[in-house]
Amino acid sequence: MKLNISIPEYEKYSVKYGYESIERSKAKFDSLPFLYRADTRTPEVIKHNGFMARNPLKLEDAKELVKKIFCRDASILTIHVRGADSIGNIFVSTADTPDCMGHFTKENIYVISTEDIHEVHPSKEVLGEAITRTAKFGPRLYLNAKTLEETTFIGIRPYENSGEIIVLTPIPANQVLGVGNAEDFNSFVTFD
Repeated sequence: MKLNISIPEYEKYSVKYGYESIERSKAKFDSLPFLYRADTRTPEVIKHNGFMARNPLKLEDAKELVKKIFCRDASILTIHVRGADSIGNIFVSTADTPDCMGHFTKENIYVISTEDIHEVHPSKEVLGEAITRTAKFGPRLYLNAKTLEETTFIGIRPYENSGEIIVLTPIPANQVLGVGNAEDFNSFVTFD
């Protein structure tokens, strides 16, 4: 069955990598109607398994990492964005646009439901720990609850204009709505 995804308006921006600039797009909204992930695995595998990091964190460890990032030291995200990290295997990389941050691919693009996921403003009430650092254009936090203690989903946008959302928790198969191709938004279909 055809999956009707709403394609949001995008803001275009350029990112410099060495001597070249790459144009990317970021969706214009605060809540995320969907997340997207490019993946080489078959739809049958994803339909049954969902997505999990190569070296997944336990939920409590993911929560502690969030506290470290938002309360003490966000440099781990800066290092990741520069591509010089060792944390890339502890999260699932997703994007807020179906073109997966401008990296058009021949891989399948999976659509992930974010129905209960919202951006939350990090605060002592949300994180359970005093915030010692703030940044206007810094990382953004996405949870499926009002507090870090209650959440079972943790997503972080590394910086305000990033199209990437790194997900520190597994994405269960029932949140993966369907599959398609970024070059043809009409190609997205639900899992039967």
